[in-house]
Amino acid sequence: LVVHFPVFDTNNIETKGTIDNAGRMYRYIKFDFYYSDLSKGSILVLKKENNLLEFFTKWGITISIVIILVSITAMFFLNQLLHRTIIKPLENLGQFMSELRGESLQSKTPALPANTAKEVQQLTANFESMRTTLLASIQEQQNLENNRKELVASISHDLKTPITSIIGYIEGLQEGIADTPAKQEKYLQTIHSKSIALNRLIEELFLYSKLDAEAVPFYFERIQLEKFLVHMSEEFQLDNRDVQFQISVREDIYASIDRMQMNRAINNLFENSLKFKKTDEPLCITLEVTANADMLEIHVMDNGQGIAESQLPYVFDHFYRGEAARTFTTGGSGLGLA
Repeated sequence: LVVHFPVFDTNNIETKGTIDNAGRMYRYIKFDFYYSDLSKGSILVLKKENNLLEFFTKWGITISIVIILVSITAMFFLNQLLHRTIIKPLENLGQFMSELRGESLQSKTPALPANTAKEVQQLTANFESMRTTLLASIQEQQNLENNRKELVASISHDLKTPITSIIGYIEGLQEGIADTPAKQEKYLQTIHSKSIALNRLIEELFLYSKLDAEAVPFYFERIQLEKFLVHMSEEFQLDNRDVQFQISVREDIYASIDRMQMNRAINNLFENSLKFKKTDEPLCITLEVTANADMLEIHVMDNGQGIAESQLPYVFDHFYRGEAARTFTTGGSGLGLA
């Protein structure tokens, strides 16, 4: 039954190996010897080989070749998949990032294919968020720069007017135009009033700059709002007896405020009401307080001229007083509401 019987060899007393016996693999131990008549003799002990080992022994080379081919194919497929879902999108994103400058920030991040890796999609989303934030920051910086230029222009305009008047009246005094004590007194009073207006403008501008830079400290205290508003209105009436107040505030309403700064803010509204009141009827200012969750709203209303609807979006801009009101006849600098 042995197809490939091991070669007779008396040099080795014991020989081991593997043989194919009728298509089945066996491990063997063989002893070779000579009989007394010098004929050859052998003793062969066979043991059936393990099926798995037998399989690899017969098909090992074929399996190795198949594994190598499958590995090469898998590596090629994986490389293509990585290139399509990760490497290529990252290359496109990198190129887009390198081209971002100036106006190109307006361009949105290129859309990704649907099969792009989740990590690359997250990275692209984060970059798009960063681009949007950067664009908003640049636009805000540009707006601040425009506001700064506008502020400088407005300051120049508002400072030049009283300074020009002061110079004119001083030159009038020097050249003897005011040739009587009455005229001289009038010139000096005008110079004094213009100087006060100029000093007030500088003080308001200084305060505005400190507020804009958040350099003004606030000292908050808990106060009864009704008493505070009544006290403010009475103080204002001392200098303006023809102004009437109507105050609608519950006694049990308290607020945490900076008394001095709140006084400045509300007084600014009172002064505006007085400047632009109607000439044919007494000024009436109404104060109302409404509670909304943890906030309080103070409504200041009057029966004056009102503000044109076209000017409403600009009333809190610095130096804005409306084209018709940009004079010193009504006083003020246009910084109060700002």
